[in-house]
Amino acid sequence: YAPSELSIVAAASGSPSASVSIHASGANATFTVGQLAKGVAFTTTIVGRVSDSARIGTTDVKVNTTATYRSSPDAVNGRANTTSAISNGIDITGNFSLAASVVSTTIPSITLPSVAVAEVVIVSSAVSIP
Repeated sequence: YAPSELSIVAAASGSPSASVSIHASGANATFTVGQLAKGVAFTTTIVGRVSDSARIGTTDVKVNTTATYRSSPDAVNGRANTTSAISNGIDITGNFSLAASVVSTTIPSITLPSVAVAEVVIVSSAVSIP
């Protein structure tokens, strides 16, 4: 399950291959894996997107993973089990940067950084969004 700050946008079928469905809300993905041989692990990659409504500065956002399985492929004799794991926390930061510099002024005889009263100063600025 993805917390409200994240949504699942893609998920690989994994290894060994499984069917995967992502809930329309992006809050969870379900993988259906066939029988696994003893000692074989199912691995996959899930891609999440930080929500537009997430607040910058939110800390310790975690993803919960739950596996439901049977101890035997025999539905009669196999025991149902569930296990969960929680990811390490991530922090939502706003690593935006802003740069500004004076490009020119309207009185060529005055050298920067000096400017005159009522002189027009032309400034260039740029915002970088990671």
